[in-house]
Amino acid sequence: SFSTSPVITDEIVQITDQDEMILLDLLEYCKTNEINVAFVIQPRVIRNEDTIMQLNYIENLIMKEGFRVINLMKAFDDIGLSLPEDYYNALHLNIHGSIKYTDYLGKLLLLEFNLVDRRLDSSYKSWDDAYDEYFNYIAPYLSDDEIERLDGY
Repeated sequence: SFSTSPVITDEIVQITDQDEMILLDLLEYCKTNEINVAFVIQPRVIRNEDTIMQLNYIENLIMKEGFRVINLMKAFDDIGLSLPEDYYNALHLNIHGSIKYTDYLGKLLLLEFNLVDRRLDSSYKSWDDAYDEYFNYIAPYLSDDEIERLDGY
């Protein structure tokens, strides 16, 4: 059974020393190799407050190290997600939720990171082919609104 929205708290709980060391090693590797990374916390229906507080700790640690965190747990309503209609289970979106999530995240990334649209670039044709195959597979399960949303891509 789902609640109506995910648990949100600003409190923090430290992760294990080993987990923190692994995360810091990853961040150091990115810094050393000049890899600019944005971390995304996906909108999940997590009821355990300790888990949310650990995610807050991880988010703070990543930002303290100079990297960007996009916490979409806090954008649940902005994305337009609905429980249980958009979730397969508490951790996984279904097709309908994934369309809303991908649309929201894609627009956010384009807006904030000045990404280049590769849809007309012939060297990325395999991306278009993969998208067409995906769309044809899921189209029978979608509403007209969802198909219209996806046709914009």
